[in-house]
Amino acid sequence: MDSGSGGAFRRRVERAAELRALRVSGLTLQEEQELAAAEEKERDLRARFDEATRAEYLIRDAMAQGKFDHLKYAGKPIPGLGRSTTLTGGSRA
Repeated sequence: MDSGSGGAFRRRVERAAELRALRVSGLTLQEEQELAAAEEKERDLRARFDEATRAEYLIRDAMAQGKFDHLKYAGKPIPGLGRSTTLTGGSRA
């Protein structure tokens, strides 16, 4: 069997598995197509932004939702932050 027909067979098997999963999940074909389109749009949006931009957005979004409002050391110094420990036996304050 050449690779072309093997690829076509694989696609048919994958499509059959998708259709079986749809029957089990109860989604209609139109709902599945809408879901696939939404997932594709989400992938496109994610691909446009690098990791740092994405992280910055998520942090700002969480701040806007108040998810950082009740942290244990809010407005206070965090114990041990800024102290460095060395493995050579020297001490730093």
